[in-house]
Amino acid sequence: MTEKKFIKVSYLDENGNEMETKTVLNEGLASTIFGMISDDYKKRFEAEFTQLETRRHALRSMLNRYEAGALSFEPKCPYDILHRQFVHMQDYYNDMHMREKYEGIKLFSNFDEEGGQD
Repeated sequence: MTEKKFIKVSYLDENGNEMETKTVLNEGLASTIFGMISDDYKKRFEAEFTQLETRRHALRSMLNRYEAGALSFEPKCPYDILHRQFVHMQDYYNDMHMREKYEGIKLFSNFDEEGGQD
């Protein structure tokens, strides 16, 4: 059985005083925290891709449930606007894959082609 790993995230004020601390499971968006603040642009690029992919997958899943009338809440935003956001995210996702070839960075997907988690 795989051991779950957690990370502690602290929010500091402008003087460096701890204002709030959270302990979160080190997966999904939380797993990208250190990549996003890395000095290595390749690690930042990989973290950016993981964040985009995670958000894109969540929005796609929500849109599928929205169309099926299976959401557990009443959306305030019309489907068309959310779908347009997804299209922009898909374009951004495709651009990152094109850029990876030029940058010499191999991006790994956490989701299969249909948008499900591997």
